[in-house]
Amino acid sequence: MVRHTPRPDFTWFELLKFTWIFVVGATFSLVTSLLSLLVSAIIVLQFSHWFSYAYFLYLRLRCVAVRWSTWLLERSANEYV
Repeated sequence: MVRHTPRPDFTWFELLKFTWIFVVGATFSLVTSLLSLLVSAIIVLQFSHWFSYAYFLYLRLRCVAVRWSTWLLERSANEYV
């Protein structure tokens, strides 16, 4: 019969080694997420004038569409009067 010796408990050095791995992983994850947020903020700030220009263009086209539709409605109403 083979006798199994029990596995010794972790030493403090092994616990610190595993803790170090978790700390490095968490720090890496935090730094990469913060860098991603920073890059997103830079992109939004760099191109915010394009967003405002696109919104202005949308409002202008909407005004033109309302003008044309009212002109067409008035014209078609005048034909039947």
